[in-house]
Amino acid sequence: MSYISPDGHWLYYVYKPNTEVGQEIYYAYSADGVNWGESKNIGYPLNNSKANEVIACSPDNQTLILRDAY
Repeated sequence: MSYISPDGHWLYYVYKPNTEVGQEIYYAYSADGVNWGESKNIGYPLNNSKANEVIACSPDNQTLILRDAY
């Protein structure tokens, strides 16, 4: 599942890089909402050994709503 922030500049998506780790959150930034920069792993503590996912973002882009075990 992927999610684009309310302002259209941040893309969050999940990826399972291998069988040894859970599903991880990645993100990318777009200044114009069309061309996306390089994807980056969001890292710990948002990524842990469980299946992680962003399901929403606050209107001010300051808070991510996550799903799964934290």
